[in-house]
Amino acid sequence: MARRVQFGTTWWGKQWIDALTHLDYENRLPRGRTYYNTGRIDDMQFNPAKLRVEAIAHGSAYSPYEVAIDLKPLPSEDVTRLVDAVAERPALLAKLLEGELDPEVGEIAAELGISLFPQSWREFRMSCSCPDDAVPCKHIAGVYYGMVKTIDADPMWVFHFRGVDLPGLLRDRGIDLDKSVSLFEPDPLVWLALADPKGEAEEGDGEALPLLEEIEGGYLKRLASLLPASVEGGKALSRYRYEKLVAPVMSRSRSHEGQGHDVDELWNKFQSAFSGGRVLPELLWADGRFMMSLRIPRGRSLDASMMDRGRLIISLSELDGRTPASAPGLEPWSRVAKAAVMLLRQGAAVPVLVHLKTEGRDKVAAMWMPAMQAVGVRRFVEETGAILSKDVLGIFKKSGCPLAQSTRTGRLFTLLSVLMTEYVEFSARVPSTFAGDPLYALMARPLSSALDYGIAQADITLMRKFLKPFSLAFMQLSWVPVMTVRTAKNGNVTVNLGVLPRNAGPKARPVLYRDVLKEEKFEADRLAILSVFESLAVYCNELRAVLDSKGKPATLPKDGLRDFLFDAVPSLELLGARVMLPKSLSNLLKPKLSVSMSGSTGKGMITKESVGSFDWKVSLGERVLTKEEFEAVMAHVGEVIPFNDEFVYLDPEVLRKLKAKVDFMESAGYLDMMKAVYTGELDDGTAVSVPDDLIERTREFGRVDSIPLPSGLNAVLRPYQERGYSWLMRNLMLGLGALIADDMGLGKTLQVITTLLAMKERGEFAKEKAIAIVPATLMTNWMREIERFAPGLTASVYHGSARQLAPVEERPDVTITTYGTFKRDAAVLGAETWRLMVLDEAQAVKNTGSGITQAVRDFPARQVIAMSGTPVENRLMEYWSLLSIVQPGILGTQDEFMKSFAKPIETDRNERALEAFRLVTAPFMLRRLKTDKSIISDLPDRVVCDRYVDLTPEQAALYKTTLDYWMKKLEGLGQEDGMKRSSMLLSLITALKQICNSPSLYEKRHPRLPDSGKADSLFELVEECRENGRKMLVFTQYAEMGERLQDWFEKATGVRPDFLHGGVSIAKRAEMVDRFQNDPADALLIISLKAGGTGLNLTAASVVVHYDLWWNPAVENQATDRAFRIGQCRDVLVYRFLCAGTFEERINDMLERKRELADLTVATGEGWVGDLSTDELKALFRLESPENA
Repeated sequence: MARRVQFGTTWWGKQWIDALTHLDYENRLPRGRTYYNTGRIDDMQFNPAKLRVEAIAHGSAYSPYEVAIDLKPLPSEDVTRLVDAVAERPALLAKLLEGELDPEVGEIAAELGISLFPQSWREFRMSCSCPDDAVPCKHIAGVYYGMVKTIDADPMWVFHFRGVDLPGLLRDRGIDLDKSVSLFEPDPLVWLALADPKGEAEEGDGEALPLLEEIEGGYLKRLASLLPASVEGGKALSRYRYEKLVAPVMSRSRSHEGQGHDVDELWNKFQSAFSGGRVLPELLWADGRFMMSLRIPRGRSLDASMMDRGRLIISLSELDGRTPASAPGLEPWSRVAKAAVMLLRQGAAVPVLVHLKTEGRDKVAAMWMPAMQAVGVRRFVEETGAILSKDVLGIFKKSGCPLAQSTRTGRLFTLLSVLMTEYVEFSARVPSTFAGDPLYALMARPLSSALDYGIAQADITLMRKFLKPFSLAFMQLSWVPVMTVRTAKNGNVTVNLGVLPRNAGPKARPVLYRDVLKEEKFEADRLAILSVFESLAVYCNELRAVLDSKGKPATLPKDGLRDFLFDAVPSLELLGARVMLPKSLSNLLKPKLSVSMSGSTGKGMITKESVGSFDWKVSLGERVLTKEEFEAVMAHVGEVIPFNDEFVYLDPEVLRKLKAKVDFMESAGYLDMMKAVYTGELDDGTAVSVPDDLIERTREFGRVDSIPLPSGLNAVLRPYQERGYSWLMRNLMLGLGALIADDMGLGKTLQVITTLLAMKERGEFAKEKAIAIVPATLMTNWMREIERFAPGLTASVYHGSARQLAPVEERPDVTITTYGTFKRDAAVLGAETWRLMVLDEAQAVKNTGSGITQAVRDFPARQVIAMSGTPVENRLMEYWSLLSIVQPGILGTQDEFMKSFAKPIETDRNERALEAFRLVTAPFMLRRLKTDKSIISDLPDRVVCDRYVDLTPEQAALYKTTLDYWMKKLEGLGQEDGMKRSSMLLSLITALKQICNSPSLYEKRHPRLPDSGKADSLFELVEECRENGRKMLVFTQYAEMGERLQDWFEKATGVRPDFLHGGVSIAKRAEMVDRFQNDPADALLIISLKAGGTGLNLTAASVVVHYDLWWNPAVENQATDRAFRIGQCRDVLVYRFLCAGTFEERINDMLERKRELADLTVATGEGWVGDLSTDELKALFRLESPENA
């Protein structure tokens, strides 16, 4: 099958084909293309003395045919005119220096009337030994195509075929390309001499890998964008190809990122692939390049495959700078390998062509190198080169290459390049569409692919042109290109070109291009400098004018300053050029908004009138713009324009935001200004100057001085509780409301009761009283805690069918009611003003549209204290609902709050908005968590709380009926009936206990829903624990009660909790415990007191509920200790459920007052009750209604 050979891939080759096609009147040339494609043209040679092309053509005869084509030389006068014209064009000479014959030479020849391409068959003398009489025959035509292919490989053959030695004729005119500084591929040894930085790091000290994190992605993207989108003669060569190559290399390097395995395990895993024993890495110098290899310790080098070397680099990088015991000395190899892989992983690597001086033909190959154009990469190589100096030097000394001119930086750079090149060879994948493509292989297989000079000259030239943007920065020339930029008073900006010595200081003056063209000292460098300038001009159009004018400055168009500074300048710097910008262009002015806030003096709450309004100004540098100047500037959005001897960049995005800020301030509401007062900035971080008096008032809100506790307090507050009390009092004295949102179990109720008592002692309740709105299950609890901790504070319950609100002068200090009663009687209760409203479990009013929320919001109370352990359960708007009651207006309207806080925090996760929210709400909300170390240090390990609950009406009726029944029986007994009396008392206690737990337990019924105050309270507590991430244990003496709780929880939640009782097998018990301890979803475990009171470890629980009491401290403590034991990481909250007004409350009070009885109850439990008289029993068991409590 014929080979697919492309002809006319260069401009020059195409001109030859087109010229021959125009002469081919008999269509013989296509037969020659097929003949050449099938490999029948052989041994094609050129005789320069005769200008003859000779070749062998294999035809149908036994012997091959001899083909000869003689070409006419160009007339000498035409040659002279053409060479003179080329010699006057430095840009063409610069390209000739790079081995490129620019098509402009052909255009010049055409302008001079010189024909470089055949115009007639008479210009050839053709002969072939075949019997075909036609001229040209197919054999001659095949040789013509061979000539075209030769021109494609090296366009200079256009001149060779016509007897013109263009480089020699230029040399006769004093232009010696051979003596000019070459921009061709350098020897790999050149980079060993990279200059070390000044003030480098100490040897062997430190770690520079973190510097790689500083690599800016913008640098690397711009670097890749420098590659030409297409190259003349190489249609398939594009950035797409480069990115296709780099992406899998980067991806694979990520997949081999070290996982922190054991060092020796990693190294042994690598060594296990070699049957010949242990191997170590080494650096070799062979065939004109450095290569990585493997060797046996103290032995020979191995002929390691590409796969072996790739696996070695992976293993070394995973060692992460550590040294296996079996291979001391690997640390520098490991650190460099890891850096090489990291550079590839971040795309901080570029391919550069190098010249390999081998024993046979010289070749061109590619090496992958650290992208030193990126600041982070350069700093890393320089600093690590110093840190690993001795180790890396030792690696190179063993390689056998000359090191006389090497530097620390150069050695590390070269070693990194070797490892990166090896890794690309190992990792790169060649898509099927590029199979057999020598240019793609040059980058993807840099070690196994190389191009021979001369033979593959066309491909080499293409790769030079394609990779030149990468190569420029790596050329170790004695000078660096410079672009100078100057500004004039009229705002004009001019650019010019020049050079500086490579080691020149920052204040050195460049030699300008016009002088480079004239001065003799630049004779050897002149064409190389011009070639570099030509490359720079591709990325900055204005430099083309400098080159065409041979060094006259070019003026930048004023509307092009932005593109020049933000596109051209960064590109030129990445290409290795130094850009000398004046300060006015390197430090562009940007419009700056300054904002201040007017304010008024005063004390107390900061109102909208206090904060006044926003005042704003726009400035450029030190100049504040007038409105007219600002409007004039706005007409140049997106441009860089002169302004008062400086320059300003009018970034469209910056101006858009600036205008948005101005519009925002014009329509700012109270909440916006409050945020600015507390944070000192706008939402986007713009600083706001706030008047000193407003700042002082915000500080006043933040100060919480210690306030003496009320003298009548019958409790010892913990330090954090004293601080909470002082905070509540501070707010009340400042006329503010308060939301105390302490974590569950921190004693919010006690802190508020202390505050109420202090207000009473200060005379606050002389004319106006306090109302506490609480859940029905906590109403009695509030009464009991006021009686216990603040006996000087009078309180009453406003609840039940017989409720009456006494006149103010007869009313107690605190009226306690429920949310349901309050909603129904809002008009009655709100007929007059109250001094204070307290909301317990204030999340009950979190729904902004509910009737109870509206009733509470409209209630005439001078100040409000809200209490909630979970102020937000679902959405941030719940904060707005609570705080709009606590301190109306502080968070603005619902829409303002949604815009300023809810959406930015919930949807955008905006940290700035979250911090602003904390600052604005801090004066009105106090939230302490148990995770706070300052709180934990104050907390006991175990907090015991008596939780009082009311009997339901049905419970109360059954309690009274049952009590009357048994008391009548007891009254009929005499002293001689002691045993019978004790038995009956035990039956009475059991009956009343069961009724307190659940009437159904006593009546042996199984209701579908809870039927007792304890059950309702338990459900509320379980929900609170769920919201706080706590697990709960519920202890009961009765198995039947545990089963009812199971049924009720399953009905309410769909999940049936486990019940651990005496009938559970050992295996099942272990399963329950394991599930509760380890399954986050298993948050409730019910336990029979006798079955689970001892021997279990249930530290996953941090809440313990004694649903019914044993009245034996030892038994209760043993049960509590299932959670409160070694391994418990949280504080343990213990709740003892007591039915208010029943014998449960009175027995508990008796035990509290008579601590000496505790010793008696350790062994006898409830037996001591039998020693009481009948009257004492009546007093103990009687039912006291909540209204009369």
